[in-house]
Amino acid sequence: MNITRFLCASLCLLAVACGGVVVDPAPEVQPKAIQLFVPDGEGCATRPPLDTAAAVLAPGDTGDEIAVTDIYFTEECTGAGGQYVLAREIDGFRYFWLGGHACYFVEGLASETGLVFGVVRYRMTAGISEIPAHVCVAWPGEPDGLQTYAKTSAIALFEQLEEAKAFAGALK
Repeated sequence: MNITRFLCASLCLLAVACGGVVVDPAPEVQPKAIQLFVPDGEGCATRPPLDTAAAVLAPGDTGDEIAVTDIYFTEECTGAGGQYVLAREIDGFRYFWLGGHACYFVEGLASETGLVFGVVRYRMTAGISEIPAHVCVAWPGEPDGLQTYAKTSAIALFEQLEEAKAFAGALK
C-alpha cells in the first residue's frame, strides 16, 4: 500500500514538475514598416506592398549591406521639381537616397516631411553619386548637395528607432 501511495505521489509530482518546465515562447514579432521604397529603374522610386519589406531588404549574396538610418523627405527647388527620400546612417557617415529630378512618388509630401527612422539596403560602389547643390536638396542643417559611394536598393521606414534596429537585426 505504501508503495502505491509513493508511486502515485511521485507521478503527481513528476507531472506537475514537467508541466512547469515546458515553455512555449511566443514567436518574436518583426516590426512592421510604415513605408517601403525601391528604385523603379527610371531614376525614380516606387512603393511596393509593405508585406514584402523583409524580402525586399534581405541582403542576399550580392554584397548588399544593411544600415539603420535617420530619414528625411525633401523636394528640389528647380522648375521641374523632384522628390527625394534621404537617409543618413546612424552612428556612421554614409548618405543614401531614392528619388530624383522630375520624380514624384510620395503624394502630399508636405504631410510626410520630418525626421523618422529607416532601414536601407545598399551596395558600395567605386563611383560617386551626387545630388548637385543647385537643386537645393540637403540634409537639414547642412549645405545643399549630397554625395555617396553607395547604391540604394531599398528603404523601409519605421516610427521608432528601436523598431528599425530590430528589423535590421532580424535581416542580418
